[in-house]
Amino acid sequence: MKRFLIFRVGGVGDTLLLLPFISALRETYSEAYLEFIGYPERIQIFKDFGYVNEIKSFDQLGMSSFFVKESNLPEKLVKYFGKFDIIFAFLKDEEEIFKKNLQKWGLKDFYLFSPYPYGNMHILDYYNNLIHYLGLKNSQTKTFFLQRHKNQTRYHLRGDNSDNSIAIHPGAGSKKKCWPAKYFAEIIDWLEKKHIMKTLLISGPADENTTREVVSHLEKTKPEIIRNRTLSELALLFNHCSLYLGNDSGITHLAAFTGIPTVAIFNQENAKIWSPQGRNVHLCVSNDLENISPLVVKEKIKQLIPAIKKNDYSKMSLRGAPHILSL
Repeated sequence: MKRFLIFRVGGVGDTLLLLPFISALRETYSEAYLEFIGYPERIQIFKDFGYVNEIKSFDQLGMSSFFVKESNLPEKLVKYFGKFDIIFAFLKDEEEIFKKNLQKWGLKDFYLFSPYPYGNMHILDYYNNLIHYLGLKNSQTKTFFLQRHKNQTRYHLRGDNSDNSIAIHPGAGSKKKCWPAKYFAEIIDWLEKKHIMKTLLISGPADENTTREVVSHLEKTKPEIIRNRTLSELALLFNHCSLYLGNDSGITHLAAFTGIPTVAIFNQENAKIWSPQGRNVHLCVSNDLENISPLVVKEKIKQLIPAIKKNDYSKMSLRGAPHILSL
């Protein structure tokens, strides 16, 4: 049995975007053993959904010595890395410190890839190129998390009709990536007044201030707030929602990977490289997010409702180009 090790540390979105590569590796070597080193809260989802066999914490392994010039590496780490047939590491190693330390201790079967694409290449095109370079089967024609959990028990929500829900995540890794909270509140109030969809407000550990700000702008609406769920739990939740609305964030990429219609609000420059892809992705982009009016987002949601009600939207394909509205 072949044994592969994948190494990637980064934000939620950076980590999730590796999914097509890992999926292609798993599809090509279905019987292989795959292990993933990273931040556990961001990579556990890959184990939960069967893409890797095991995960390891970057911090708990004590790998800092690998990034020190001419380091004396702990023997247990050298033995650990030596158990794998091939290592795939996605990291910045401009001075080749990591590479030289691996070579110094006799570890030769490894690939070091930049975690970021070159120039203006889209990140998923970059990973697709790596898939072709390594001769892996191309898995970019299917929905990922949605297929894996189509027989799972429905996520328990307040009320009895989670399939007619819109998940809204107003947070992001930085404030400059966030659409104004008052705009999200306007969308939520509109959905409630028009009885269009039940709103589920997604709030992670870093989103509390943003969530409070959104709630403070609401008129009378009291959306259900889904707090501090794991990525795997959110994937299950999105599987039973009809629509998703969010910013440039890892949670938005997660929603897009489940295949549900996803309305994503992005800075125009960031969208060129980091936007989710697929025929069910609808991008609203601008150099100034305040220029994206709630009226525009309402119109986009209204356009999607007939297909959603008929369950007539096409399943997610990463080959499909997203729908882009530039403002």
